[in-house]
Amino acid sequence: MYIETSRPRLEGEKARLVSPVFSVAPKNPYGATNTAYCFSFYYHMYGQHIGERKPMTLG
Repeated sequence: MYIETSRPRLEGEKARLVSPVFSVAPKNPYGATNTAYCFSFYYHMYGQHIGERKPMTLG
């Protein structure tokens, strides 16, 4: 995914990336349903006038 943030942008503008909700079925051979999962994402924010990022999850 990519968000273009080149000029002309105004201070205080926001961008939002939204993905659909996804569920993962457990694949534990012992039948446990409390398997832990990990979600990772990578980003870069370079430049003189970069603001902030606020990753959020629902649920």
